[in-house]
Amino acid sequence: MPLSATSDPLALPEIRTIVGRFLDLPDILRCLRVSRSWRATFAPFVWNSVSLQKLDRPSVHALDHHSSLVKNLSYHLDVWNEYKSIHLENLSLLRIQCNWKSPPIVVSQYEHLRCLEVAGGVVDSRRYVFKPYHLHNLKDLKLRGMDIDPEDTAAFWELCTQLEALLMNNTDISELPDSSVTFERLRKLGVYMRSNFSLETQLDWISQCPNLQTLDWVANVYVPPSFVPDFVLRATEGHWRSLTELHLREFHPSDEQLAKLITSMHQARVLSILGCSFGPLSFNALRSHFSTLKELNIGDSSIPVGPVIPEIMASCRQLSTLVVGNVMSQDVIDGQPWVCKASMTSLFACFQITPDRDQDLHQQHVLERISELVNLEELSLIGDGFNPASNMMQLRIGKGLEKLASLRKLRKLDIHNYRQDLSAQEVEWMIDNWKSLKSVQGILSRTNNDRLVAMLKAAGIQYNR
Repeated sequence: MPLSATSDPLALPEIRTIVGRFLDLPDILRCLRVSRSWRATFAPFVWNSVSLQKLDRPSVHALDHHSSLVKNLSYHLDVWNEYKSIHLENLSLLRIQCNWKSPPIVVSQYEHLRCLEVAGGVVDSRRYVFKPYHLHNLKDLKLRGMDIDPEDTAAFWELCTQLEALLMNNTDISELPDSSVTFERLRKLGVYMRSNFSLETQLDWISQCPNLQTLDWVANVYVPPSFVPDFVLRATEGHWRSLTELHLREFHPSDEQLAKLITSMHQARVLSILGCSFGPLSFNALRSHFSTLKELNIGDSSIPVGPVIPEIMASCRQLSTLVVGNVMSQDVIDGQPWVCKASMTSLFACFQITPDRDQDLHQQHVLERISELVNLEELSLIGDGFNPASNMMQLRIGKGLEKLASLRKLRKLDIHNYRQDLSAQEVEWMIDNWKSLKSVQGILSRTNNDRLVAMLKAAGIQYNR
């Protein structure tokens, strides 16, 4: 029925639902007390996600009364016994935290469950056992520090054939799936096996996932140089034609091998290859992905990458995260304007003043460029501990720090090994201008660090040396 000119829009539950999306919890709680119809509208905002790990967790009666509204639940097994009789019929996401007293984790009563995360707590020699049964609608499974009993191995791999996302972090299983099994639905795979399977065996299993879009593989054993060509060959043969995100740790591909990997990817969005040799061939291959690239991590490259960074910043309009090593000021000054001004949220780089240049002038130019990244939330100027302090920018008043007042969304500043000698004036400026700042890491001053740290903590900003 059309609204009259005098109708109250908030009388319609559809309008109240839209309004509720923009309210914080105290406002929603006030809305609950207006009327029964308002309570029916706003209660789902309170009960949609429930945590049973906090000291102020809901009572058993309250959770039972609102059980049909709960879609996301997090709990620690220490407290679950109080609530385990409650049936959460519409639960879609479940997070479970175990401890050393935990019995085997059996999750079978939630027929609508689509996402399950189980974590075994602190990694040690104790066993946290996950038993996979009757999760017919599960699409996303994350296991951290868990074991799969040998008797449940077949059931586990059968469950995995229906998944779209699987994370096995520090997970132990007695055997990998038979080579005849394919995981056609799997789009995201994260692998860090505690089991001592060979790299070749793990690669065979990963090759049974032909539709992967994201692969995150951390080798649990030493990766010999002779193995890397085998992985590159699988990629270039088209085993993962849809791959857009690739994370590799401990693999150390050469420039040529990395170039082949990048070329094999389909519209690369995320590339994180720790310990690689990112050189001219890799960079040339990366150029074809500039229009889609969102995250790039080549911070541990064994080849200096500084000269190519300005071109990346001037070409990748969607880039949100960049992790690199040393970047020289002259390269920044000579480069084209950065096009990722609106998209960049995390920048990790060791900006260095090019030797024999005007330090103050070069620093002003670099900080001017950084100031354009108005949505930046993390800024890390981490040094390597070897470069002389004279080559590092000083975040000082009068030397360009004022230009960074535009970084109003900055939450984290990391200057670890980036030698600074700040004063109370600079710290006071940071507190006044970066209202969103929550964390600072690194030594602020060689002579007055304790006082500066006290100023940060008094402002509610966490400090880590």
